[in-house]
Amino acid sequence: MIRCRLYSASHHRPRQVAVPTRCTGRVRFTNRYPYTECFFDNAILQPYIHNCIVNVHEGNNIYHYAFFFKRHCCLSINNSLPLEKDDNHGPGFRGDVMVMRVSKRNHNSFINMRERDTILADWVIGK
Repeated sequence: MIRCRLYSASHHRPRQVAVPTRCTGRVRFTNRYPYTECFFDNAILQPYIHNCIVNVHEGNNIYHYAFFFKRHCCLSINNSLPLEKDDNHGPGFRGDVMVMRVSKRNHNSFINMRERDTILADWVIGK
């Protein structure tokens, strides 16, 4: 299990969740692949989960985060995101977003989010 941040359209606030993972071996620094599908709703309407990597530079530190999300015009508006409503882009983001921290040693693996990571994730998702 990996702790991550979930911005769900069915909740009004983001929350920490434990995501089940699959490891490729028994070595301590092996790749961990999360099962993000179990936290996203409306698999029939939008079966695809998009992802991207975001790098945050804070002083001399660089933090890597993976954003997993569903976005579709028929999905519910996500009220847990701190995004402002814009007349040019409609009522807001539609769908769910999950943020995970990427390992520094292995960029193909994920690690647990700490308290500082949740603060940075909330800051990045508002941008």
